[in-house]
Amino acid sequence: MYEIDLIADCKGTENLASFAVSFFDAIGIEVRQERESENYTGGTYYVGSGEGLKVNISISDDPQHEAMPYWIVVSTDDALALEDRIRERLLPRGFQVARVMNFGEPTEYCKLY
Repeated sequence: MYEIDLIADCKGTENLASFAVSFFDAIGIEVRQERESENYTGGTYYVGSGEGLKVNISISDDPQHEAMPYWIVVSTDDALALEDRIRERLLPRGFQVARVMNFGEPTEYCKLY
């Protein structure tokens, strides 16, 4: 199982809740839930699963990610299929998405889709 860190934004979404709904709808995830935890910026995050994905969406607390303020952690067995979904389902719907490489390390960088 791969755990992939993404940052993203989407035109027309005003907050975490509207972003999460748009993301889940676009990627094809029907099972979703809002959760609360003080471990997340703003105290709220969203989880969803389906189509071979487990997704966690929250607000990024990294000031370097201001342009794409939503942090998405995706667990999947097929990283290439996830990249295809991003290109085929998210980008055409106005999402901006980048994969965070080497997350949390001094060599961290983002790969824009």
